[in-house]
Amino acid sequence: MDDAAILREIARRIRDGMDGSPSAAVPAIAPDALESTSEARERDLIARLAHELKSPLSAMVAAAEVMAEERLGPIANVQYLGYAADIATSGRHALTVVDRVLQDWRQPGKPASLEFVQLDLNKLIERTASVLRPIVRERNQTIRTDLAPGLPHLIADATSIRQILLNLLNNAAKYANPDSEIVITTSYRLDGPVELEIADAGPGLSPDEIAYALGETATPVAVRGTGLGLPLVRKLAAANGATMVIDSSKGSPTRIKLKFAKDKVVPV
Repeated sequence: MDDAAILREIARRIRDGMDGSPSAAVPAIAPDALESTSEARERDLIARLAHELKSPLSAMVAAAEVMAEERLGPIANVQYLGYAADIATSGRHALTVVDRVLQDWRQPGKPASLEFVQLDLNKLIERTASVLRPIVRERNQTIRTDLAPGLPHLIADATSIRQILLNLLNNAAKYANPDSEIVITTSYRLDGPVELEIADAGPGLSPDEIAYALGETATPVAVRGTGLGLPLVRKLAAANGATMVIDSSKGSPTRIKLKFAKDKVVPV
């Protein structure tokens, strides 16, 4: 079975909610056991999907690296060369995320191991913005960076921070008005925390919508999307010693701020 057929089969099983045909007889199971079985089945399917994604992702990264390094000859168009580098970067990030999903499957209940290193936040922002610019360009949007010069480095997990940026920038592009600007800002006060802000010119959120988007209330409101992005961002931020604040109101731009604790800051 080829990669595409495997992914189609896994997707079918996810839709069916079981490991066999949807018409197969299901034995009677006690409610508690049913919930446990369902959770185990879901974890198994996610792990299998993650495992099967590794091969095509690895192939994509390898091909992109060959192009980015021009191993088979020069690429005349500089923009295409940049796209190849962006694809390789995104692919490597996806592979790291997949590895952490598999780690969680092998050791349920144990948090994925984060690799805390000295990180140049400004450089990571520029690289991530470069990856997403072609996407926002389709909506006639632009990403502008206003990054503080000489910003101190952070002690943080690069994969988590990249995942935070991808989530927030994708949200901004999805919900902001067409022909608008998304602004990424970094700032630093002497002996204070490092701050990251992403602002978009969208319709804004009410307090109830913010609470719902963060998973703080189950009251349904008219918020689009799966509801997974912002709770994940807040969780990843906390794991990296940062707090997240959403500054928004209906009819006003949305600003999402991350403030990294002073003990995570390394002056340069």
